[in-house]
Amino acid sequence: MIEQFHFIRPLGLLLLLPTAYLFWRLKQQQRAKDSWKKSIAPHLYQHLLIEKNGASVLSPEKMLVLLFLIASVVVAGPTWQRQASPFLKDDAIVVVAVDLSQSMSLADVKPSRVYAAKKMAESLIKGRGDNKTALVAFSGTAHVVMPPSRDQAMTLKFLHALDSQSIANPIKQTDSLIAKVEDIRSKSQAPITVVMITDGVSDGAQQEFEKYFVKHNNIKLVTWSVVGQQLAAHKQGLKQLEKLATVTSGELVVRSDEESGVGKVTQLTETQMVLSDDDAMPWEDAGYWLIYLLALVQLMWFRKGWVIRWR
Repeated sequence: MIEQFHFIRPLGLLLLLPTAYLFWRLKQQQRAKDSWKKSIAPHLYQHLLIEKNGASVLSPEKMLVLLFLIASVVVAGPTWQRQASPFLKDDAIVVVAVDLSQSMSLADVKPSRVYAAKKMAESLIKGRGDNKTALVAFSGTAHVVMPPSRDQAMTLKFLHALDSQSIANPIKQTDSLIAKVEDIRSKSQAPITVVMITDGVSDGAQQEFEKYFVKHNNIKLVTWSVVGQQLAAHKQGLKQLEKLATVTSGELVVRSDEESGVGKVTQLTETQMVLSDDDAMPWEDAGYWLIYLLALVQLMWFRKGWVIRWR
């Protein structure tokens, strides 16, 4: 930032020349006034002065020099950064994958695991605003419920319609999700974050996930466990999810009774800012902010008796 500091209109700094002359002229005037000190007794000198504020910090002479100095900088246009591009957008895709297998019907998480999963997905989708989000449901098979879209309302509508009966095969087959993620990846060059909301991993799925996510390093896996660590019966499932996060270089977020983890999941989702050529954007003129300081100095001239007598 500091290394990019410069002036947009450097010729405006030429105004510092008359400012320097003004400063010199006022100093000469003050010296002429002070020359009388040698001829007048010190205890009488101050009483003979017409203007007694010449040496004051807030004297009109000093404020005038400051006014010219600030005005010179404003005209020159100081800057250190370019204006933000109006074409900035987020093209990253988040694939929200909801597990609808048989185990998700358990009621150890009230009212059920699948209901909690849908609420977690809803919070995430709402937090993404109009950024691209896809919705996938999986169990024994996987299905793209909503392709990548910025239509949040429609995505939520399809999410609310999901339940444990939506997929005919209720036996968990986690690796069935990979084919649907690949379909989405093949149609986009943007980075993808897969947020898998589940309670465990099917046998053999870890090896398939490891192969796929190691091969495609622009795809990130965030596993979001719908069941927290407070359930002793779920400890084995958590170990499977921890191992899955390790082999895929992904992340594991565990839901608890106090916190769903949506904040952390949102932070983990990747974004890619597609920005127009930054070098083509004009520099942002920071001199406008100094106008407020300029106006503040000018207000001093509303004080009674603030005049400068030129000789």
